[in-house]
Amino acid sequence: MLRLGPQLLTPSPAPDADGFISRSLDSPPPALWRCCFGRTRAVRPAFRRAGRSPTAVLTPERAVEREMSGGGMEREYDAIVIGSGIGGLVAATQLAAKGAKVLVLEKYVIPGGSSGYYERDGFTFDVGSSVMFGFSDKGNLNLITQALEAVGHKMQVIPDPTTVHFHLPGELSVRVHRGYNEFIAELINKFPHDKEGIHQFYNECWKLIIYHKMLGILLGSLSRTLSCYPSLTLRHFGGINYPIGGVGGIAKALANGLVDKGSNILYKANVTSIILNNGKAVGVRLSDGREFFATTVISNATRWDTFGKLVKMDDLPEEEKNFQRIYVKAPSFLSIHMGVKATVLPPDTDCHHFILEDDWANLEKPYGSIFLSVPTVLDSSLAPEGHHILHIFTTSCIEDWKGLGSKEYEKKKELVADKIISRLERQLFPGLKSSIVLKEVGTPKTHRRFLARDNGTYGPMPRRVPKGLLGLPFNTTAIDGLYCVGDSCFPGQGVIAVAFSGIMCAHRVAADIGLEKRSPILDAALLRFLGWLRTIA
Repeated sequence: MLRLGPQLLTPSPAPDADGFISRSLDSPPPALWRCCFGRTRAVRPAFRRAGRSPTAVLTPERAVEREMSGGGMEREYDAIVIGSGIGGLVAATQLAAKGAKVLVLEKYVIPGGSSGYYERDGFTFDVGSSVMFGFSDKGNLNLITQALEAVGHKMQVIPDPTTVHFHLPGELSVRVHRGYNEFIAELINKFPHDKEGIHQFYNECWKLIIYHKMLGILLGSLSRTLSCYPSLTLRHFGGINYPIGGVGGIAKALANGLVDKGSNILYKANVTSIILNNGKAVGVRLSDGREFFATTVISNATRWDTFGKLVKMDDLPEEEKNFQRIYVKAPSFLSIHMGVKATVLPPDTDCHHFILEDDWANLEKPYGSIFLSVPTVLDSSLAPEGHHILHIFTTSCIEDWKGLGSKEYEKKKELVADKIISRLERQLFPGLKSSIVLKEVGTPKTHRRFLARDNGTYGPMPRRVPKGLLGLPFNTTAIDGLYCVGDSCFPGQGVIAVAFSGIMCAHRVAADIGLEKRSPILDAALLRFLGWLRTIA
């Protein structure tokens, strides 16, 4: 469990407006290249005094008034991070490791966000995906390992022999084996007439790895960005490794590392606004009225929440308008977490499955495909003896769940979940329904409420013509002192992607506040180059 101490600040136990505890099924609780992706700024001194304004804008008059009355800020930090998702925690720990004093503010009672965990009746559930890149000791996808090492922590992991088992139309079954040769042999066995094409395709993929290594020599960690997405081959080079004790252990280890480095994390801290002073972000205000101040503010909220709720402005910055014109919110998920009797699973069951039964046309439709994780196949300690855990996810839009009364809402959840479970029973596990001992269902509204995801979304997707990775916004924003991190920033969705976002954000902030050297000329040149790339992306 998370270590408690004087630096883990504990507020009053009263829940915020959304509440922290619910009895319904809707309560899942609880040296890189420094100059990348930022604009040049002069190093700013810490703000020593600030005052409160109802509009979350600190006016000079209010600052003077508060100074004369003897008031002052509750805390002063180099950086305040809003939210303790993996992106926010990586940014915070990387900064703390460089000597910055950081405060992480988390709305809930444990860290992790959508990479958190919760416990029910002896079962430990991962809130989100159980597929974990980032723990390798080789290649360019070991960012979680590196982030933990920066704060003196390491996690024990279990190698996953199969990345995913696909169950596709036409009774096609394909396992993506960890071993490359084993995987290629399976593909050729399924598609013998495409043997030559399979070899040619993957040979080209391996060439990309070589190019990335050469690029790494020239451009340092910028190559890591590009390496995050030829993952067709990199999944065989380090592979998927599940952390012992569950995915929630990543956030717990990072939070412990943050405290070890002399920084703070505050739970039950619901940030409702970012405080601006003369157009600069200087602090935050909580739902209970408390204010905290820092040289910089980093938002781990979605881009829409950051500039739609936390920043109070009459007009959006132009770059945020462009972002919202180009990208829309990706759909959310219906999630089902179940504890089942172990006897219902065949002995050779893989950990991760993707199911699309009848028609390829259903692939992108809501509820059309199903993703399933069975983490107890790898780590049996997550469930009571003789039981397994099933994490079931399928795409769902929040519009499907609006306008329902509480009874209608609960009834619809049960109806939709029952259909999904019936499909798994037919496709994979006969007798599944009768083996269920625990079941909890979450909708996009659940993800919005407990994980502070705008409409339950998990990042942006192109509105029309795909813009590619370089079309996504970087960590800096048009507001001086305000940075963003997470899945609505470059390079996008997924644990490994948001970890990369956190590392790059920390380097940008560290350079801007004087903890790292920087080159204004190189900064400007890189920004012009990246700007040009984004125009053609």
